[in-house]
Amino acid sequence: MSGADDNLAHDADDLGYQLGRLQRVRERTVHQLGWRGADGLEMAAYRCVFAVLELGPMRSGALAEAVLADPSTVSRHVAQLVALGHLERRPDPADGRATVIAATAAGRAAAGRMRARRNERLATVIGDWPRQDRQELVRLMTRLLDDYELRREDLLAEALDRVGQGAVEP
Repeated sequence: MSGADDNLAHDADDLGYQLGRLQRVRERTVHQLGWRGADGLEMAAYRCVFAVLELGPMRSGALAEAVLADPSTVSRHVAQLVALGHLERRPDPADGRATVIAATAAGRAAAGRMRARRNERLATVIGDWPRQDRQELVRLMTRLLDDYELRREDLLAEALDRVGQGAVEP
């Protein structure tokens, strides 16, 4: 490897370590506090509410794709959220035989409360940072996630190809 490639590999390793660390700290904190979303649901269920609020009403399959989850898991979450009144099923305007999932006023309120609590926790963590550093973190995280989403399908295809060739790990 050339020096530039060595630096890239090193930087990717450092970033991977820090992302893993962030995930572990967050998961451990959530577990230790027994955090659940409003109404005691798994936090993952509320990703469905947030996705519908961000992207608008959609079919269940599209929702599963939007939250990068298995359709059966999304179906279970949607059923719970409909029963609680946070989501509702409406006739699909494009095909009256199908339904779309839409957020209700109660769902918007629950999401607002969860977002406010999340923002309070994050503000506690970054409250002592200079504003320029906070803005730079958001800019770089946005760039990282945008690029990851842009390359996600290629990464999946490469991993599946390695598995197809008998690799132990993707």
